Amino acid sequence: MGTTISGAIEGRRRFVVGAYERLLEFQLRALRTSEMRLTRSLLTAARDAMCEWGLRPHDACVLALALHVQKLTGTALHLATLDRDFEVVGPLHLWGLPSPN
Repeated sequence: MGTTISGAIEGRRRFVVGAYERLLEFQLRALRTSEMRLTRSLLTAARDAMCEWGLRPHDACVLALALHVQKLTGTALHLATLDRDFEVVGPLHLWGLPSPN
């Protein structure tokens, strides 16, 4: 009778990935973006973030990049995320998370 469960799951995965890619492309066109190499100093900053804030490795790398951008631009420390793990980072201004009730 048509689609098997594995086929349905694959169809759903393709739909979600496609929607994500379209959203990401829309956001990247709207923002000024740049790419950075993951240098030893960024990895050191990530390790320090893991120790200081208890972040997991990937989150710590994201925070290290945000800190690097802050230093380059002289702006406040901002991050757009839906990941509540970043709430422990006191000086970080989070965008995207609803306020806790």
